[in-house]
Amino acid sequence: MKDNIILKTIDLSKNFGSLAALDNVNLEFEYGKITSIIGLNGAGKTTLFNVVTGALKATKGKVIFEGNEITDYPPHKIVKLGISRVFQITNIFPELSVYENVLTSFQVSRGLKLSSLFSKLKEMEGVTKILEVLDLLDKKDLLANQLSYGEQRRLEAAIALATNPKLLLMDEPTGGMTPLESAQTMDFVKKIRDTLGLTIVFIEHDMDVVMRNSEHVVVMDKGRIICGGTPQEVSCDGKVREIYLGVTE
Repeated sequence: MKDNIILKTIDLSKNFGSLAALDNVNLEFEYGKITSIIGLNGAGKTTLFNVVTGALKATKGKVIFEGNEITDYPPHKIVKLGISRVFQITNIFPELSVYENVLTSFQVSRGLKLSSLFSKLKEMEGVTKILEVLDLLDKKDLLANQLSYGEQRRLEAAIALATNPKLLLMDEPTGGMTPLESAQTMDFVKKIRDTLGLTIVFIEHDMDVVMRNSEHVVVMDKGRIICGGTPQEVSCDGKVREIYLGVTE
């Protein structure tokens, strides 16, 4: 495996009866890059995330993370290795404070016990840093359900970051947002990458978001990879324009 590849899939397939939701998918994601995955509904994007994170078992093929095969690993073990996910539907603890949401994730992911002052200080430092990166520190004492929708999405990202990932998977991070909220959210995605040095892969339907914020784009159709490249390369690809953009030459 190339030294710059953090995650790789080899002939990855997932069947639901006679339906091939993933059909021999071969992908490589580079360390430190922001990659988007696009495609029509049913293209296999979320199924790919589910198989990579252990929520679904692959029918065949392999998932390789940092040179080690993790195809059959359970979700909790995959999280501990350094893959975390932000879901399409907001997944927070609404009756806990912003700080408590992130602290809970921090503690559970590390199995820390509050048995020493050092442990307590380490938790406080870690949670504070994450809240600062996502501009939520001034809201740390608010209940999660008091946040705006965009802030709740940032909080969910903070919860994922508290697991100390190397690779962050985001399922439609701008879904349901206004153009301004989408732009602000993607600014935070870039800040996460630049500040914490993560690799980020996100599923997205908004082509403007994809073109403005991706360094690499993967296009899926009916469980297969049909194209990959820079945003400019993908937008000029005839098959992509026909299938995804509805444009015929």
